[in-house]
Amino acid sequence: VLTSLLAHIDLQGKMPSLEDVAHLFERSMKPEKAIVPASTGGYGVSPIGHTLNEKDILNLTAEEFSLAPDDLLSDVRKREILVPRQLAMYFMREELQLSYERIGEIFGGKNHTTVMHACQKIEEQIKKDKVLVKHYNAIKRTLR
Repeated sequence: VLTSLLAHIDLQGKMPSLEDVAHLFERSMKPEKAIVPASTGGYGVSPIGHTLNEKDILNLTAEEFSLAPDDLLSDVRKREILVPRQLAMYFMREELQLSYERIGEIFGGKNHTTVMHACQKIEEQIKKDKVLVKHYNAIKRTLR
């Protein structure tokens, strides 16, 4: 929980609200399960045979960073949104083997070179940013 709070402070640049702390604490107490978006917009246990898709990655990445999936699809360039967006692009490339062009389309028509840069940036940052590694590992565990 403490690591999550520190990550939140680092990414958001401010102290977490009581609601944020409660959410982080609640997540740390739940046993890990495969989570997929439910038709109501909430989350549920993965059904047998469910195939991972781009919406799953968007939702799980957004949840990990306490954002809405639409935040990741926006054009906002603030670090607290940019890094999770780049991480979602990276997972789409690595886990789904989507083309840079397809990932760019998903993210509102971004150029394939933007997606390439995002993936390269995440690969570099994972080697030296412990907070990012924590988020990466949390998402990766849920995807498996």
